[in-house]
Amino acid sequence: MSYRKRVAIVGSGPAGLAAADQLNKMGHSVTVFERADRIGGLMMYGVPNMKADKVDVVQRRVDLMEKEGVNFVVNANIGKDPSYSLDLIRKENDAVVLAVGATKPRCVLWNLLSSSILVWEERFWYAFEITKLLFDLEK
Repeated sequence: MSYRKRVAIVGSGPAGLAAADQLNKMGHSVTVFERADRIGGLMMYGVPNMKADKVDVVQRRVDLMEKEGVNFVVNANIGKDPSYSLDLIRKENDAVVLAVGATKPRCVLWNLLSSSILVWEERFWYAFEITKLLFDLEK
């Protein structure tokens, strides 16, 4: 009896790569689809080179996963490109893991009811703004 299943993973950021690695180690056939032209997601596009050497860290890991049998497809815009329709992906695989990331900053809504430091005024506070505010408060 074989438990080998075909699994598609949409997104090649840290979550997608972790899922691919674990599913591959369990013996499943894994294909990772990435919209961008390189595998790595946030690690490749969001982390500056001075913080993490992308060739030594990310690409080395991707190369190792390829040798272990994980398939990678780049420039695959799932749901928009007819070659990569969601129906086709679902038809060709036993399971689909959605590990898509945020390509735009997300709004962080803080409700500081007892504080006069922040007044809501219908503004959106992004994570970096809140972090800067908190560091300024510590001074």
